[in-house]
Amino acid sequence: MPSGTTYNPNTDLILADYLFIYVDDLPLAFATSANLSFSADSIDTSNKMSPVWVSNLPGKLSYTVTSDALITKKTGTLSFDTLLDKAVTRESVSFVFGKAKQDGTFELDEGWYQGDAIITSLELNSENNAVASFSVTLTGSGELKKVTA
Repeated sequence: MPSGTTYNPNTDLILADYLFIYVDDLPLAFATSANLSFSADSIDTSNKMSPVWVSNLPGKLSYTVTSDALITKKTGTLSFDTLLDKAVTRESVSFVFGKAKQDGTFELDEGWYQGDAIITSLELNSENNAVASFSVTLTGSGELKKVTA
């Protein structure tokens, strides 16, 4: 740790409660989780000059966005039915992963990452003595971009 550097968890950490996935400008309603995963394929470059260790180069880059949410009957929200309609029509979506306003509107306050994606998985969950929920996976299509102010 550099000398003179101090850390304050009250100001230096980010609470996850207000991090949302926005699809086509709407927050995923009643979300319980929001995840962004980035990966790179590896290209094997192992050869006789590297007999013991495998060597690799980075290949194609990809990302997925996943979320779990409670199912709502509220109209005008981004929930299971809206996402199912988009998936069935094979519609590409735009998404932003970012921080919501803390004023009860949940409008996007600060975007962190954005991109275009297709809905590759949508799963409805119904368990005894629980609120119905769903899981969604968006698979990136094109570049994942950092949102700049």
